[in-house]
Amino acid sequence: MKFPFVSRSLSVAAKALTPLVAIVFIFQLVLAPANATELAAANTKAVVVEDDPMWPDLKSELYEDRKINEDAKWLEMVAPYRAHDAALVPITIKAKLPNKAQHIKKLTLVIDNNPVPVAANIELSEKLGPLHMETRLRINQYSYVRAIVETSAGELFMVSKYVKAAGGCSAPAMKDIDATIASIGKMKMRQFSSAKFGPESKQSKINTREVQFMVRHPNYSGMQLNQVTGYYIPAHFVSEIAVKLDGEPLMKIDGAISLSEDPMIRFRFQSENEAPVLDFLVEDTKKQQFKNQWQLKPAEKAGS
Repeated sequence: MKFPFVSRSLSVAAKALTPLVAIVFIFQLVLAPANATELAAANTKAVVVEDDPMWPDLKSELYEDRKINEDAKWLEMVAPYRAHDAALVPITIKAKLPNKAQHIKKLTLVIDNNPVPVAANIELSEKLGPLHMETRLRINQYSYVRAIVETSAGELFMVSKYVKAAGGCSAPAMKDIDATIASIGKMKMRQFSSAKFGPESKQSKINTREVQFMVRHPNYSGMQLNQVTGYYIPAHFVSEIAVKLDGEPLMKIDGAISLSEDPMIRFRFQSENEAPVLDFLVEDTKKQQFKNQWQLKPAEKAGS
């Protein structure tokens, strides 16, 4: 698994804080405990740069000279303009290709000003149908957040939003580390009713399913301080989430430090099977693997 710009060492990124900022940071921890994200944000230089100078270099590194269309009306991103919590920024991507003979085969999430800009590379099966996916990101300073999709025809399309958030990657870990490590790999899945899918045909609603998956993992970025020892916590994060539908690949997520703690994905997919089976395989940077399987309820009973 390779990510452009990941070569910027996480330890180097962690040391990017100036000594003065570090002193202020520790002073606030000792004398003025506050919300973790607000505290980290106070020590991150968050400057609004509407004309982001990072994107041209990122685009060149990720896609070389390939054309990216930014005017697709069928591609949408929902994200807050000002995030309530920079370590848990919700983002939803929706896409419905006008050409039904094609499908979206890849989704890349990029946060221009994060230490590791590529948050995730996601390979998608055509069984997903129209793309409808939600996750949570860390944003370390004011930045454009981008979703670039690639169609089965090899065309690239992009949508972006400017998000005001700071300190998401360096927010100190507030949970007990031993308890956090002990709970790593525990999974939850929730199935939602198809009643709210909009004015679609009855058959389409029956075939379309929506689920939310979450795995317990601290997703340490390498930039967070252990509040007990004062040392940086080594990077340790979810590197891959693979999902299978009835034994066939549905999606594969290659993640990095910009995915939030306890990574979550909520997505829709299509299946004619009355009670389809979903398999989840999660692997982290220590090569630990976690697995679980769920059989879904029939669509008319989902959410009950």
